[in-house]
Parts: sequence; C-alpha cells; structure tokens
Amino acid sequence: MRAVLFLLGLLLSTALPAHEPAPANATRVLDKAAQHRLGLRTQRLDTPARPVLWPARVVADPQQRLRLMADQPGLLLAPPGGFPVAGSPVQAGQLLARLRPTLSDPERRDLEAEWEAAKRAVALGRLQIQRYSIDEAENLEVRLLTPSVQILLDYRAAQAREAQLAQALSGELLLRAPDQAYLLSSSARENRVVAAGEAIFELSAEHAVLLEAEPDMQAFEAQAAGRGLDARGQLLSLDLVAQGFDARTRNAQIWYRPQALPASEPLVVGESAQLLLTPRLPAGRYRLPSSSVFHQDGQDYIWLHEAPERFRAQRVVVLQRETGSLQIAAASAPEARVVTDAALLQTRVRP
Repeated sequence: MRAVLFLLGLLLSTALPAHEPAPANATRVLDKAAQHRLGLRTQRLDTPARPVLWPARVVADPQQRLRLMADQPGLLLAPPGGFPVAGSPVQAGQLLARLRPTLSDPERRDLEAEWEAAKRAVALGRLQIQRYSIDEAENLEVRLLTPSVQILLDYRAAQAREAQLAQALSGELLLRAPDQAYLLSSSARENRVVAAGEAIFELSAEHAVLLEAEPDMQAFEAQAAGRGLDARGQLLSLDLVAQGFDARTRNAQIWYRPQALPASEPLVVGESAQLLLTPRLPAGRYRLPSSSVFHQDGQDYIWLHEAPERFRAQRVVVLQRETGSLQIAAASAPEARVVTDAALLQTRVRP
C-alpha cells in the first residue's frame, strides 16, 4: 500500500510542474514561438524614466529686448488714450508717448540757426532740381550716383533735417513703437521730466520669449532638445539656451527657447508653463518597472535576455521603491535587456 501511494505521488509531482520557482542565477531557454505565446517584453536596463512636469514661467528673451529712449531732455506727455501699461501688446508705429523738449535759451538759438541752414539747403536743392529738370519723385534705389542723383539725395536729406528741427522747435517729439512687441516695463508718467538717453519703455519683440525654471539639476537631466506645455496645455518643442545659478535664491536656473509658436496663441511674458524633465539617476543605478523584479530566498532578481532564446536570472539590490517602479543597483551592462514581467518566466514553458 505504501509503495502504491509513493508511486502515485511521484506521478503527480512530475505531471504538474506548472509554477516551479526559478532557482538563483537560473536560466530559461525559450524559442521565439514560446516567447510570443507568453507575451514577453524587454527593455534596456538604462531606459530613461518617464519625464515629469516641472513648473516654469514665460520670460522675455534678454537678447531681443528693445529700449525706447529720450533723445533729449524734456517733459513726457501722454498720447490720446493714455500711456500703455506693462504687459500689453503694442503695434508697430503705435504712439507710446509725446516728449516736449526743455531747451535753454542758448540751445534754442543753436537749433534755430540749424533750422535756418536746413531751410536754405532745401531752397537751394529745389532751385537745382528745377534748373536741371530733375524728377523730384524719382526712385533712387537702382540708380548709379550721377550728378542729378546726388542733387536729389542732398535735397531729400535737407528736407528730413528741416522737418526734424522744426518738430524739435515746435515743442513735441513723438515716441512710437519700432515694431510689434509686448511692453515689459514703463517709467512714463504725465509731466515727468526725463534726461537725454534715459530709457522710458522696455519692449520684447513678439515671440522673443523663453521658458525659465529652477529645477534641481542634480535630480533631472538638462536635454538639448526638450519639451514643455504652455498655459493652455499645448505641447511645445524647446531648444536649450543656457543653464545658470541664481546667487540670490541659491537655485539652479535653466532656459529653453520655443522652436515655433502659432500666431493665434503666442506665449505671453509672465504666464505660467511647464517643462517635461527626465529624472537623473547616479551611475550604476537604474529604474525598472516593479513587475520586472522577483524575490526569492531573501534576494531580488531580474531576468536578463542574454541571447535570442536564452534568459538568465541576475541578482540585484533594490535601493528605492516608487509607485509602479523600483530603483536598483545591478552589476550588468547598461545596454542589457531586462524582461519587464518577471512572473512570466517563473512558469516552465514546454515547446
């Protein structure tokens, strides 16, 4: 009777090896058909982690800022509708302010003398044009420098100088936006006295913006070609511009420039954005899905795909457990491929 029971148990143990655990440093040999049936997936040991969102802000590109300055001392006056406020867009040629020059008596006398000289030059040029029957409206862009062309050039230069001096003496200079832009800052106040060369408006050329952030650069990779999201959730392609350190806040800083922006939804200075940053790991540390590590006899292992049909269990050290992933240390080449679901190889598969 005992012999019968022994033989029956032996037959059952050999017939049902469905979930035999893998011994330490064991190997599995599976042909491609078996791998396909199991749905085996592998990834490189050094596969980068999924990027995480980091807060950023839109700032003006300091290399493309425009400063509008007073050419001479004077009194600021508001245009119709008032001075534009910081943060608002301005159009090319838009009147931003009026400047009433403050001239001393000697300065006014000098300007008047220059104005009279400019008027005489204009009168002389007009006489020469009439004498030689020169077309005053002639286009000079593609003409050689002939005597008649030189007369016309001198005449037009004298006209422009006369107009500038007349405007200076009449009491007001007009400060206009040189291009379509965003107004970053303004020191304009009604009846404010400004000095010659003083910056009144600071502008940022349209689309001349950067994304600025202060991430922990020891924890993230700074990629030359990055990605981000604007305030509306639109995906942005970014180019790394620079990295720096803010001595005031003692934080690392990073700047990216958007590659292209739709004209209908430009980035506005001051609005929020987000960077997609890849977490950085120290040398010898890797991040794998939790399912790729199995535990046996108090040790942790992964399955390495060593050859097209060969897998080997490799001991690893789990350093940190995260949601859905693990940080491990492994004595394997970074390019080694790891089975992402170790439980699939814990079952013997018969061809």
